[in-house]
Amino acid sequence: LARAQTKLVTKLAQAKTQLADGEQLTATLRTMLAGPRTYLVLAGNNAEMRSGGITTAAGLIHFEGGDLQTSPFASSYDLFLPDSKAVTPPPDIAHLYGWMLPGQEWRTTDTSPNWPVVARMYAQMSANSPFGKVDGVLFVDVLTLQSVLKVIGPVTVGGFKYTADN
Repeated sequence: LARAQTKLVTKLAQAKTQLADGEQLTATLRTMLAGPRTYLVLAGNNAEMRSGGITTAAGLIHFEGGDLQTSPFASSYDLFLPDSKAVTPPPDIAHLYGWMLPGQEWRTTDTSPNWPVVARMYAQMSANSPFGKVDGVLFVDVLTLQSVLKVIGPVTVGGFKYTADN
């Protein structure tokens, strides 16, 4: 009986933590979806052997009143920032990855696994690019999209049906 009580107390504590996490996530999602908010969306290729993959394309998503609108996506190859618009990376990222031009080269800025720092750099890069100022940065890769499609089911975009299998 004592073991069962200990297990129950542990499970209740876990449930309380999960509920608090869910409340925080729900509040964040509500703020994002209610808007108005604009986010830079980075499309990644997770086949690259690094923390999250390589950023291959970028675009904007704007949320307002539960509706969303996306901009056309641009190849990250075409987004390279000139020296005058480059973002200076923090010293630790510059020391480790400076040779890859983080803060200037969109495809290598996400080489560091420190996403909070990398996301701030991308937000600054966006402000210095034709995209402009954003409220946040989202990184989406193929595996994430596949997981989303497993949950919500197929979607059709531009006449093409996307499923978790394709």
